[in-house]
Amino acid sequence: TGALPFTRRAMRRIYQRTRGIPRRINLLCDRALLSAYASGKREVDAATIELAAREVFDLDASLTPLASTARWRFAAAGVVLVTLIVGGVLFALQYRPASVARSASATTKMMMSAPSAPVTTAVQGTPSAIVPSVPSVSSTPPASPVASDSPLQDALPAVLSSQSRNVNYAYQRLGRLWQLSLSLDAPCESAQKAGVYCYRSTKGLAEIRQLDRPVILALHDDAQKNYYVLLLSLDAKQALLQIGEQLQTVSLNALAHRWDGEFATFWRGPAGARRGIAQNDHGAAVDWLVRHLALAHGDTTPVVAASESIFDTALAIQVREFQLTQGLQPDGVSGPQTLMRLISVTEPNEPRLNKIPANTTLSDPIKK
Repeated sequence: TGALPFTRRAMRRIYQRTRGIPRRINLLCDRALLSAYASGKREVDAATIELAAREVFDLDASLTPLASTARWRFAAAGVVLVTLIVGGVLFALQYRPASVARSASATTKMMMSAPSAPVTTAVQGTPSAIVPSVPSVSSTPPASPVASDSPLQDALPAVLSSQSRNVNYAYQRLGRLWQLSLSLDAPCESAQKAGVYCYRSTKGLAEIRQLDRPVILALHDDAQKNYYVLLLSLDAKQALLQIGEQLQTVSLNALAHRWDGEFATFWRGPAGARRGIAQNDHGAAVDWLVRHLALAHGDTTPVVAASESIFDTALAIQVREFQLTQGLQPDGVSGPQTLMRLISVTEPNEPRLNKIPANTTLSDPIKK
């Protein structure tokens, strides 16, 4: 497979920033490799790793490299683990088709496919915790949410309803913001029939702010069991959550205590674009992309193409320029994150953080 495209300093920095945790190593290496490719670098250096770490681990941005001499006794083992995992990533990349460039994260792509089998257990902090599952509780709708009397809470409630443990109820509630009537058994499949896609990520508040839309958060209680809440509003210090039947404002510190950065949301896009629109694609999805890029530049004149649009180099440059204006990774890849930002800029009626559509009832999930 050849030499690894990571410098020795980069390998040490990977271990420092991931603490040797395989899931974090995968996330960080995938983002760093993509960043190096977009920048035309043949080798990933420590600076690229540091930039990727700030993008991927938003809540961990304040971490400093390990300084304790005692911890360095484990560094050699960590570097070996990094080498093995990076080798596996590179092996997979060699056999990955070009169309897989539609998504910036291999982990996110894995999470985008909801399993048909029930999820009976959910390990806290893993992507599987927020994948829709077959419901194990009654489908009786809950009561209307009641606003908390306290303006700001420094702790999340200790007692939760059984429905808060079932992620599918959270998908149903979130779907109401998109005016969707979703099946309790398969909410993402139901949404896709209406041209709305599920998106899942572990990238935390930085990406949620960027996407600017209500999301489902996968939290954990003191027993490390998952429960699910809606994030409806967010500012620099606090968040408005719907927790079961309660609306509650909590500090971001309290949220971070119960959350590892995992979330899910919906986005409305062109048919067949669940994983994005790739270079050399053509057809209605590319026509949609051309039209929305024009709208983003303030051109409201209908785009009339002489022939079917093709995602060529010129269009990739337009995508890259849009990404730069939005603070996205400027790689020219039209993945779900880029399409969601494009929708946010061009379609004002889409649900937003801090702006719940009028006449929306957040409670009473729709029955099957």
